[in-house]
Amino acid sequence: MGFREHLIEKKTTNCRHFNGIMNDCCDAGVNYDVLREGDKYNLPCLKLNLSVKKDPAKCDKFEVMTPEEAAASADETVARGDNTLLAMRAAHADAKAKNLGKGKGGADSIPCPTGCGGTLHYRVASYNGHMHAQCSTNGCVSWME
Repeated sequence: MGFREHLIEKKTTNCRHFNGIMNDCCDAGVNYDVLREGDKYNLPCLKLNLSVKKDPAKCDKFEVMTPEEAAASADETVARGDNTLLAMRAAHADAKAKNLGKGKGGADSIPCPTGCGGTLHYRVASYNGHMHAQCSTNGCVSWME
């Protein structure tokens, strides 16, 4: 199973409102603590979680994406990843051409290679050569290494 197919399976199996237990509530407003049993979560949100050996709690807000919605969401996720990799390669090539890296940090910008029309701003840390970057177009690409 490829990455896209895995995303589709997750989105047609797990709840569309789940946004991670680092949040207090899901996107439908259900407080995760209500679903807690002792010190463990009994989340109904993650049907694909194969490590759970018992039936999850019930939630009246549980809803999965349709196959069409899941395919569109997966395609968007894959495209975002492709754009990020494209931008990372371009920014790293530009930084290398300017001799920026471990031991010699700096910042610069290039036209964003994703085609969004924005400017990709990046900063290279002299300590380890890692890069932080963000496109000026809202919602385009950004990353931290």
